[in-house]
Amino acid sequence: MDDDQTLDIVVQTTNHNLDPNRYPIRKRIDLADDLYIDILPTDLAQKIFEACEPKGYCYDPVLQFGQMYSFVRKNPPNENNLAWDEDRRLQLCIALSRLIQPTSISTEYAARIFLTSDGNLIQIVPGPVSGHSSQAFVVETNLNCLTEIDAQNLKQLIEAFEKKPLKDPLARAMWYHEYAARHYEIDLRWTLIATGIEVIVHTDRSKSTRQFVERVQKLSVVIGTGTITKDQAEEMYEFRSSLAHGQGVGGLTTQKMELYKKMEEILRLTIRKSILEASFQDLLSDKDQIRKIWPV
Repeated sequence: MDDDQTLDIVVQTTNHNLDPNRYPIRKRIDLADDLYIDILPTDLAQKIFEACEPKGYCYDPVLQFGQMYSFVRKNPPNENNLAWDEDRRLQLCIALSRLIQPTSISTEYAARIFLTSDGNLIQIVPGPVSGHSSQAFVVETNLNCLTEIDAQNLKQLIEAFEKKPLKDPLARAMWYHEYAARHYEIDLRWTLIATGIEVIVHTDRSKSTRQFVERVQKLSVVIGTGTITKDQAEEMYEFRSSLAHGQGVGGLTTQKMELYKKMEEILRLTIRKSILEASFQDLLSDKDQIRKIWPV
């Protein structure tokens, strides 16, 4: 038993709406000493799907999807032998991957597997296959995968994060970004994304709208998303306030959807730059410095 292997796994399912010019990962890519992305053997992936699916009686539907690729953690902590991702390292890896490219990977098909030393399957224990982390959604389904270039960029992001982990307020902002990905309704996502930006750019209790509007415009230039207008920044914040107070809920116009995508991009690239550039992280972690360079 001492030579048996334990792996924690999250499977990304196939997506038939992909842009034909976007090619998902098709080979093993190591992300860290204990983390990699790979294509599991088809029979193993199928067994994981079966283990994670709710069981019925006289009910055995055919799955309408397969494995695109999988995140794998080697030798996870096993104080509780059956507890998937006990230290949340895989979940952090997934959150970081969404800073590179938003995807719908979730814990719906997550499992801890036990193998013999020669690779024979012993047991599959489902992970958190229901609940808040078990679904994730993207706005642009045609881009819903990681490419090999994305994986290499993720490796760099993980290395940088391990050298200098995010602290508040940037750590909170990153998890607002992740929690937004776990909601389908854009109304909820808008509030979470706007709040994630807000915890970064707000330094004082007063002038909330002005702080958001003026600093988001400047932030967008620094991170390279392109200039946004004052009207756009005001609409981002005002619509967030309306939604937070139960107003404006419902379908979004095309114009508002584009504005949402821009807002999500601003938060995503701000967090990513903060991880990759220690000086930028230090700046955004210091309210006095923000007040100095972006006075309102």
